[in-house]
Amino acid sequence: MMYLDHGNLDSYLFAIWWTPVDPIGVFDIVHVRFFGFVLLVDDVPSVIERLYKMLKPGGYLQWGDPDIESIRIDRANTEAKTESLADMFKLLAVQDPRLKPTWAYILHESRLMDHELIHRKTKNEKMQQELGRLLPLAVEETRTSASVTAVRWTMVGKKSAPWA
Repeated sequence: MMYLDHGNLDSYLFAIWWTPVDPIGVFDIVHVRFFGFVLLVDDVPSVIERLYKMLKPGGYLQWGDPDIESIRIDRANTEAKTESLADMFKLLAVQDPRLKPTWAYILHESRLMDHELIHRKTKNEKMQQELGRLLPLAVEETRTSASVTAVRWTMVGKKSAPWA
């Protein structure tokens, strides 16, 4: 866990899977984003339980994730190409079952960064070659007005306060 001092705002950054000490009942707000991409369906109940325990009574859990099912490639200029962006999304969609979960959907804020990371780290040579070919083309498409758009969902829940 890492403590970040922002004057009158205390914030903590930690990994949900390996927090050395669980902070129990200490936060007014717990905000998480992009968890749908790293969680499998079976992980969700235990993670929600852990997040809920971190809240003080009356505290809020805020969870934001984009909806993968709503992804579309847009362009401000009708002449702009989008084929490489579309091909990159198709290439990875079949590789990771978390991109089609049954309960929530996620898209990293900068999907090109994810593709670049996968390009560098994958041991699948065909995937590496194809991403290596598509990445510069997709970057160029984004420079000429192409973009990836998705509906974003934000859920807010409040932990019950004990009755006085």
